Amino acid sequence: MPHIGDIEAAAVPCGFGRAIGNKGAVGLRMRVYGRAMCFVNCHLAAHLEAVTRRNADFDHIYRNMIFNRPSNLLNAAAAGVSSVGQMLRVTNASGTNTEEGKPELSEADMVVFLGDFNYRLHGISYDEARDFISQRCFDWLREKDQLRAEMKAGKVFQGMREGVIRFPPTYKFEKNQAGLADSDHKPVRCIFSVDVAQTDDSIRRQEFGKIIESNQKIKSLLGELCKVPETIVSTNNIILQNKDTSLLRVTNKSGKDEAVFEIVCEGQSTIKEDGETSDPCTRGSFGFPRWLEVTPAAGVIKPCHVAEISMHHEEFHTLEEFVDGVAQSWLCEDTRDKEVLLLVIIRGSCSTKTGSHRICVRNSSSSLRVNSKSNDSAKNQANVLHRSVRPINGSSDVAEDLRNLHMPS
Repeated sequence: MPHIGDIEAAAVPCGFGRAIGNKGAVGLRMRVYGRAMCFVNCHLAAHLEAVTRRNADFDHIYRNMIFNRPSNLLNAAAAGVSSVGQMLRVTNASGTNTEEGKPELSEADMVVFLGDFNYRLHGISYDEARDFISQRCFDWLREKDQLRAEMKAGKVFQGMREGVIRFPPTYKFEKNQAGLADSDHKPVRCIFSVDVAQTDDSIRRQEFGKIIESNQKIKSLLGELCKVPETIVSTNNIILQNKDTSLLRVTNKSGKDEAVFEIVCEGQSTIKEDGETSDPCTRGSFGFPRWLEVTPAAGVIKPCHVAEISMHHEEFHTLEEFVDGVAQSWLCEDTRDKEVLLLVIIRGSCSTKTGSHRICVRNSSSSLRVNSKSNDSAKNQANVLHRSVRPINGSSDVAEDLRNLHMPS
């Protein structure tokens, strides 16, 4: 049937210790024309005096029934669970605790409880009950029904209504006789007539389009989703020598919109002896090469602010090749010049579109052969540059922004 789907099952035990399944309920949830319908088959506590326990069983079932996809049941079966009830209890154990939240049954459009509730007749003798049944005076019997009295007092099945009973009891026995006259487990059939509102998706789309076209506030909000703040970078080419640190400045020129940035590595190339650049090799997960440290690689730039991003060269002489984006290292000195292409991805804090800047970072290994004085000078310069770096995640305000950061997929 094309209009029925999302079928899920659940079970809640109500026996000894709320663990034994001789009492409890099994449930089935399905979606009919987009409406969630739940059917719960119950077997509640027995005996005339156990009316309070029956009420408690219903409350426990209503609050703790958690539905699971059929795929979860298959996983439970594969784990060696022996029965359907155990399967449902295993999968329910992974669900949320509905005692602390909203019961799943309360979110359904329609809930039907059926089964052996075990509510009895009270305030009436055995012979009187038999006389009323033989005369089919069911209205008189309903006045003595425990369930009806408890529902009227608001103690059970709150907000629900019971169908009118027009048939004699299914459970019959002869008083002071050893055997039963009939079984209390005979199937009972019921037909429900339910009016379900059906949505015409084509008309809904047309009306939705009219609302968007005529509502200026919505059009403005949609425009915000397409807006990428204007940004500029201080340079598109950076050359790093031995343990150099250089700053890349990204300026957010927007006066009101925050800019979210992320830096990824598009690929790495080597410079041949003739000065030509080899074809770039992609890196797995867009990570940076070992000789390059980028800090920070992501952050938020406030309106009319500048982000300073440190590009630092690390001494690393191992030859590094790439096969399908995966680094293959060789224990020999790599004296070739290297070049990486970085992509600075820019998006608005609420936008779905992105802009980008490409930055070429080159390392010249020939600069490694320098004297100690030059090394000391480079280190001092690096220290000065590090002190001038203002990390984007350095303040509490920006830390709060980073919690709501939306990165490109």
